[in-house]
Amino acid sequence: MLKKFITGTLIIGLTVPLGLNSVHADTYSDQIENIDIQAKTTKEQLVELTDKIKENQANSKKLLKEIKKQQLQADKLSKRSVQLEDKMEKRRAVLAKQARTLQSNGQTVNYVDFVLNAESVTDAIARVNVVTRLVTANREMFNSQKEDKERVDRAEVKAKNIMNRQRENIVAIEQNAIDLKEQEATKTAVIARLATEKTTIQTKKEVELVRVAAEKAEAAAKKASAAAEKQRKLAAKATKRTTEDIVKSSEKTVAHIDKVSETTASSTEKENVIVADKETEASELEEVKPPAQTGSGYIRPTLAPITSHYGAREGLDASGFHKGTDFGGAPGSPIYASKSGTVVIAQNDGAPVSGYGMATLIQHEDGNYTLYAHQSSQSVHVGDKVSQGQVIGGMGSTGQSTGTHLHFEIRTSMYGGEGNLLNPELFF
Repeated sequence: MLKKFITGTLIIGLTVPLGLNSVHADTYSDQIENIDIQAKTTKEQLVELTDKIKENQANSKKLLKEIKKQQLQADKLSKRSVQLEDKMEKRRAVLAKQARTLQSNGQTVNYVDFVLNAESVTDAIARVNVVTRLVTANREMFNSQKEDKERVDRAEVKAKNIMNRQRENIVAIEQNAIDLKEQEATKTAVIARLATEKTTIQTKKEVELVRVAAEKAEAAAKKASAAAEKQRKLAAKATKRTTEDIVKSSEKTVAHIDKVSETTASSTEKENVIVADKETEASELEEVKPPAQTGSGYIRPTLAPITSHYGAREGLDASGFHKGTDFGGAPGSPIYASKSGTVVIAQNDGAPVSGYGMATLIQHEDGNYTLYAHQSSQSVHVGDKVSQGQVIGGMGSTGQSTGTHLHFEIRTSMYGGEGNLLNPELFF
């Protein structure tokens, strides 16, 4: 259709006076020049945008380091609180046993009776000294108990404040990541738009050049027809040859335009296929219905309730510190990827992550790692790219486990360890 239109335009141009209703190629040249100026200006803006992106990335790294420092401080406060509470419990036992009582001749009596039952003045003085020392010791114990209780209370307030700051920093990091993606998308859109506009105008310019050439040929043909009668046949032949050259030139230009159009149509068709594939994938993910995303950019890895929190505790870990958050659920309950990333560990025999049984470790773009331990099954492998909310396995009790549950960690390094762990509950 486009070819017929241009050919028709050329034929009509041969019958229209030169310069009438014409759009000069110079106009398109001016438009292309303006596009080039805009492109140059945009590229300069993109350089500034790239600098801003680098600055945002640097700020994100600083925030992550600050979170790690705060988490380590909160972990120390948690351990200290557990130790103080243990000391306080032991003192309470001693005070309960000694409160206003003494052991004398196998009988329990109060301090007053103990002194009054002295057999002599010397014995009474000695007993008064004993009572005085006991009262002083108990008073010191009470004061220590009070001071330790105040330390525990202060530690709890401080830990709570640290946790609030961590939440704010986590949200800030995620917002930076979102801003970077939006800026990258804007950059790509600007480049594509300028390239498309320039290509369109260049195509119009080529068509205009063909039309102008046709008008010039028509003028030459009329001039040749006005020559002497004896040269009429020669002028007619010259006009015919000129017209054939114009048509051939037009067909080449039309073929070029058709090729550009076919390329554009092919690209559009591919884009439609990609969009359709993405919509199909999105539809399949929606059927899984994972937990909703929070402001941190992470989601809960399971719909099951929390059964054990992150932090210092006794009787469950050799180190006295629980490195993650436990969720209790039925065997085989789905486990979801908390954030999009790449699978770097997918073990089924407790190695290299010892004690965690069947476990999966995912690396994320923000530099963090998430660990999913004690699984009963796995549906991903090392190197797989997983999306947020994708089912990566089922809940189980493999490894060092006392029952079906998911042990979930957020690490700042691949192999974790003290100083490289974050409280998962800050992220959902």
